[in-house]
Order: sequence, then structure tokens, then C-alpha cells
Amino acid sequence: MDEQRAVDSHRRTIRDHVEKYKKYQGSEKNTALSTIQNAQQQISHIRRNKPSISSSWEDSWRP
Repeated sequence: MDEQRAVDSHRRTIRDHVEKYKKYQGSEKNTALSTIQNAQQQISHIRRNKPSISSSWEDSWRP
């Protein structure tokens, strides 16, 4: 999988889990946030190695 496709996939995951984070309560909310943070770390790693990939709001979303 190329880097841009990987970043796009992680961003889709973040968008999905932001909606879940807004909807859920308790441990489900924490799980959604953990998934978001993991995807953001993966994006950060990819973008460090391939700086030509532009940033997006998903890369730095915080609750």
C-alpha cells in the first residue's frame, strides 16, 4: 500500500471514530479516542517520511 492510500485510510478511520466519540459514553468513548490517537500517530510517522503528503484536520483533531 502506498503512503497516500495509507494516510487516506487512517483519516477515514479517524472520521468514523470522531462520530463514535461524539455519540458514545464511558469506555466506548475512550476506545474511540484511543483508535483516533493511534491513527494520528501512524499518519504522523508516514508524513515524517513523506513530507509531500499534505496535512488535514484529522491529523490533529482533539476532543
